[in-house]
Amino acid sequence: EQKYQLVRCIEQNAARIGLSAAGGSIIGTALTHAAPKDMVWIARAVAQDPQILAAMARTKEGHASALLVLQTLPRREQERTCAGLSQCLDKLKASKFGRKFVARIYIVLGQGQCPAFDLPECTRRVCTDFDVEVRDPGLSSDSPQLCSHTV
Repeated sequence: EQKYQLVRCIEQNAARIGLSAAGGSIIGTALTHAAPKDMVWIARAVAQDPQILAAMARTKEGHASALLVLQTLPRREQERTCAGLSQCLDKLKASKFGRKFVARIYIVLGQGQCPAFDLPECTRRVCTDFDVEVRDPGLSSDSPQLCSHTV
């Protein structure tokens, strides 16, 4: 019951939490510990406003959580959210962690090389830069591999 209430509180206050200094850590922790169905609700609440996701992505604590938000969303919602983030590219590219986030979007969506950052295609399951699993349907879940990308 307490977990349910906590998830709902985070979902209802995603904008305020996402824009706070510790917001990325809070959202990331919530996503990590929530039930799969609740993870999607939290991710949707954060992804509703690209500005919130972009603000999280520009911080040291928030960029991995922002990526996790994208990975949690169903494919069509990922694409819609990424399209919305295009209006924030200048702000994202202005920060070290924002650039890492933008580069990872291409990998997560399976688009291979990122034209803005010239990264090679990655088909690995786990990215050590972010400690976040990269979902790749082409690889078996019983054989995780490590990504050696550096940005």
